[in-house]
Amino acid sequence: MRNFIALAMVALLPLAVCAQDKAPKTIHIGFYGESAYDCAEKLAEQLGAKLHLHDLDEETLDAPCWLVRDEVTPQAAASLFAIAAGYQVSLDASTSTLHVYQPGVSVGDARVKGYDVSVLSGRFVEYVNNYGAPAVAQRPNEAPEPERTAAQHLADALDEILYDPRGGDSEPSVVGDRLLFTASEQGHARVREALDILVAEHGGESEALRVERTVIERLKAAEFSAEIERTPVASVLTAICKAAALGIVLGPDLAEVAVEEHIDFPHKKGTSALAALKQLTAQMAAQDLPIDISVREGTLVADLAGRSSSRGYRVYDVTELLKKLDASYQRQRTAPGKDEGFDGDVRRAGGNRVVLDSLEELLDEVHQGEHATCICFGTRLVVRGGCDAVDAATNILKEMGWEESGN
Repeated sequence: MRNFIALAMVALLPLAVCAQDKAPKTIHIGFYGESAYDCAEKLAEQLGAKLHLHDLDEETLDAPCWLVRDEVTPQAAASLFAIAAGYQVSLDASTSTLHVYQPGVSVGDARVKGYDVSVLSGRFVEYVNNYGAPAVAQRPNEAPEPERTAAQHLADALDEILYDPRGGDSEPSVVGDRLLFTASEQGHARVREALDILVAEHGGESEALRVERTVIERLKAAEFSAEIERTPVASVLTAICKAAALGIVLGPDLAEVAVEEHIDFPHKKGTSALAALKQLTAQMAAQDLPIDISVREGTLVADLAGRSSSRGYRVYDVTELLKKLDASYQRQRTAPGKDEGFDGDVRRAGGNRVVLDSLEELLDEVHQGEHATCICFGTRLVVRGGCDAVDAATNILKEMGWEESGN
């Protein structure tokens, strides 16, 4: 009997191998305004997968979907389709199933994983003891604010760093100096990356930001010379990306408009694809249709302003800058009780908020404030946004006295 079972297993093995061989390594996607439901069915078919909608149906997924990309892996295709559709999408390779979920919910392949954050917690305690602003005095008859641990402050910072408007909830549970996240493998990879960069001696840039820099260089190197008249905005964006051999995905809010909105696009012949893209976004902003540009999976992402899915960020170590500020406040102290005198210090001025508040104000002045999210955790300052916003923040910090590592 055992021999019979063994032979049966051997007989089935070639079939399993054949099934695996049929799974595509890469696919080509061309969705040009069809409904998200039709595109989901087409994508599942291309992937050789079953489509499983979770609390969704054909009527719900009726918005137009625009996604064009050559040679993309199945998992990257699912990630890009999530942006185009405006929902969470995951591909379970083990069951060959393409899942579509509402934003914010925990996906089927999510698992709980804990992270030891004792090093970062210790650094935060050191920051508070050295530079932390005084506690706000409690008002009469007002309930005191509950005290929060360093790990709880870190959880808040990570929630902002990892935020995805159409993804799963990234808020962790805090147990002592461990953070427990419920996330997919991709989600856990993002958590691990953020913690690694936060704990690194000099901070650094996320992989998403580095990929965006590569895409920008490709746009800068490519020439764009197409003649465009009375053409949908979505098609113009696609043509610019095609010149640089790049794919494009439109967020669902932009797709609703860009598929129908036709424009003329006069431009200088032989200009770079990057210059053409910037000219187009400026033209659309002048027509009250501001567009944000980001990058995901090496693909250009365009969406209405304020709804970008950018995941790039840079972490700055501002320890030395805080030391400089502390010394500068000390130098400016005068004798007590003098008119126009000063008896404060960097702590009473707000600690790291001295840097954070000024950075946010100055980013607004150079028109990058709406493209950047600034987050402080002790001596770590995080700027989340695209390359333009991050580079603007870097230049501002240098003007404040911050120095690149090794300088």
